[in-house]
Amino acid sequence: MTRPKDTDTLPCQNLQCKYCQKEKDKNTIKHGKNPGAQKGHKDHGLKIQKQPDQTIQHKPQQCKHCQTNLTQIPGTQTDTRYKNDINIQTNLTKHNQITITCPNCQTPNTKPYPKNLTSTIQYGKGVKAISVLFTHYAMDSYDKTQKILNDIFDIPISTGTIVNHVAEFTQKAEPILNEIPQRLHNEKVLHFDETGPYVEGINSGYIRHPVVRPHMLRFIPNGVSWVRMTMVCYLGLGCGGS
Repeated sequence: MTRPKDTDTLPCQNLQCKYCQKEKDKNTIKHGKNPGAQKGHKDHGLKIQKQPDQTIQHKPQQCKHCQTNLTQIPGTQTDTRYKNDINIQTNLTKHNQITITCPNCQTPNTKPYPKNLTSTIQYGKGVKAISVLFTHYAMDSYDKTQKILNDIFDIPISTGTIVNHVAEFTQKAEPILNEIPQRLHNEKVLHFDETGPYVEGINSGYIRHPVVRPHMLRFIPNGVSWVRMTMVCYLGLGCGGS
């Protein structure tokens, strides 16, 4: 029994498909177990980690049998389901500078802008943080990052500006990057390991040496430092570790 070539990569919708039943039987014989979670398996399914932002009550309006109005009758919650979604929203804040002329001495008084407003149009900390995360954590190109920000987040931005955001992050991250090896040097006990990275599926021949202590990670000297603190340095959440 072979499955037709034109359906090899398609999910089978026929519950009586002999090919799928044969594959299921082969798997059961090979491992001695039925497919899916086994008895006693610890549940790792989707769990709700926060309070819902919105709750919708699905309440019947009338009796399905006699059409009696049920809108004023309290009901009993019998089931609950959740839907996780992303609300992509860009915040554009307009800052108006107001000048008031003193009625007494006729002196014009203008309140200065906040120090972080240095140009007519600029980008906030969230845009800068996402620019760095996409280009250096997700490893997207500058061009792709520019397209994502423009097309999905509706943020007009150039690749040159993204490069500037990365350079700014480099300066902000420098103090903690310098602190990590110093703190490791002062530790009494360190955990060393050797890892041979692969490049395009082939061992590169280089060795990187991770040196680890709680809350600190540093690859030396042949590796690269990957410190996940982009949001920390930009959004001011406190640079307390890697």
